[in-house]
Amino acid sequence: MSSNGEASLCMRCRKRLRSKAPATPCSSGTASSAATAFAPTETLLGVDVVSIELADPRFYHLDTCFCPLNDRTVLFAPDALTSASARLVRQLVPHVIEVPLDVAAGFACNAMPVDGCVVSSLAAGRLEAPLADAGFDTLELPMSEFMKSGGGVRCLSLPLDMGRS
Repeated sequence: MSSNGEASLCMRCRKRLRSKAPATPCSSGTASSAATAFAPTETLLGVDVVSIELADPRFYHLDTCFCPLNDRTVLFAPDALTSASARLVRQLVPHVIEVPLDVAAGFACNAMPVDGCVVSSLAAGRLEAPLADAGFDTLELPMSEFMKSGGGVRCLSLPLDMGRS
């Protein structure tokens, strides 16, 4: 993430967001250097890259306030982003589950979707109803000791693409 709070979000062409192409914070510097920096990523991964600006310093990485769950659904804390970036997410993603700031501050968005289950911190308990409405089960884990050093479930995970769709 750059000093101005800007991160990039990799988006699959035509399918918007894919959990197979996770959101990846990248430094961008200025707008002109962002275009230069994003071009190789777009080419190499075959994705569109859009710039997302973080607005709240408590959310220092994109994965603290944004989590793709599947091809159509994301968890995200709109108040952690600038209003323009929150609008962009709502435009690009077919189904968003909006997370209140106090829930996101409990690392609810630093989650891992695994076979229809969202594995997250205890804060995710407050998202059980909207996640169930979207077809997801919730597994809440005590993460307080890891959160002290700035990490959550996603930070402790190493997802491997085993060729499953």
